[in-house]
Amino acid sequence: MLSDEDASRRHVELTRRGTQILVRDLGSKNGATLADVRLDPKRDTPWPPGAVLALGSSQFSFEDPVLAALAEIEAGRDEQMQADDSIDPPNVAAVEPAANRPHQPTAGGGDTAPIAQVPTRAPKPVKKAQGFRVVDGVVALLAVIVIGLSILGLTWLFRSN
Repeated sequence: MLSDEDASRRHVELTRRGTQILVRDLGSKNGATLADVRLDPKRDTPWPPGAVLALGSSQFSFEDPVLAALAEIEAGRDEQMQADDSIDPPNVAAVEPAANRPHQPTAGGGDTAPIAQVPTRAPKPVKKAQGFRVVDGVVALLAVIVIGLSILGLTWLFRSN
């Protein structure tokens, strides 16, 4: 509770939406100002960082440490990656220089050799179906038991009425 004679009992309402704080004047007798601008009654107004909210003779400021930390991170410079000699480069297949390679005629019949040979990947092995396993049998047996118990329960329920 605010002990200010110029402030109404229900003067303003503060609401947080995401990263924003909104101020709403609740139709107070003396009104409220935000950054020296009078608030419109019954309308949400965003409270910018560093702005002063005045209610009667009381003044308030708002600081959000999360927003301040985010602003500090955004204002900072990005870190440069440093070369690390302990990281090996990717394994790339070595290509013989064209002078050491035997001549390979192209489809067009021209006298050009390929610039580089593209390494091919081994095909992925195809997984074989493993058939009916013990776990499948246990699950099927439990399903049959549940269905049987359900039928017995329904039969008992309808006969008792």
